[in-house]
Amino acid sequence: MREQSVAADYRLTHASTKQFQMARRALNSLQRIIIPGESCVPHDIDVVAKICAHHNHDPAALLEILHDTQEHFGCVSDEAARRIAQDLNISRADIHGVRSFYGDFTRDTDKPKLKLCRAEACQAVGSEELARRLSARGIASETIYCLGNCALGPAAMIGKRLIGRASAELLEAELADD
Repeated sequence: MREQSVAADYRLTHASTKQFQMARRALNSLQRIIIPGESCVPHDIDVVAKICAHHNHDPAALLEILHDTQEHFGCVSDEAARRIAQDLNISRADIHGVRSFYGDFTRDTDKPKLKLCRAEACQAVGSEELARRLSARGIASETIYCLGNCALGPAAMIGKRLIGRASAELLEAELADD
């Protein structure tokens, strides 16, 4: 009896893994429908609907849908979250939970987003002092724990650009260029 159960568990696990890998390959091979956006508000709800349709209105694809929406518009507004919830037939609370758990999903695009690493390696080379200097200059930053650039700390990120050996002057100049 136990041997049958183990064999059934193996077949189920193996089949699920294989199906997951096939689905992942299919998603990766599809062309994304993202067009560079200009502003987050108001969302073109038709584009949000197309993003949901591109992912077959699958609630399991919520994270990918949020990433695509964020990439297209620069944020995921409440209006877009309502449409995604409607199209996926899930609650707005589910979307809020995912959107608030992952720090990369923003609700607006008013100014370039500066992320400053405050992990131990960057603290050892002055990220705390850098944060104080930025704050004194009126530059807001979001605390991130590790950007994966420990050898070039203090590390920062503006948009999708990773900046090593960051200084207040360098970051101020980079923000001005955005």
